[in-house]
Amino acid sequence: EARLVLDSNLITDRPCMPSNYPLDAAEYKLPETLLKSFKLEIVRENGTVETVRDETCNRHRLVKAPLTGKVKALRLTTGSNWGDTNEARIFSFDFH
Repeated sequence: EARLVLDSNLITDRPCMPSNYPLDAAEYKLPETLLKSFKLEIVRENGTVETVRDETCNRHRLVKAPLTGKVKALRLTTGSNWGDTNEARIFSFDFH
């Protein structure tokens, strides 16, 4: 399993990620630092590359992806965040 813990701007004076809010509510929006799009790929021992997760609208701070079989390498390609920049702020990226 691969596990990502993403930056959801926990250092703020307002609730960052309320559990229930309308998607179009301006006062409740996803943190600008939270990674919105990314691709997680694995490289098998024979060199083949498989996409495990291709996310375009992530809304979670904790992201898990199951891994099966033997894996030689992991590749994480980051896209934009909810602040529409290409800055990727990741607290941890681990696997087992």
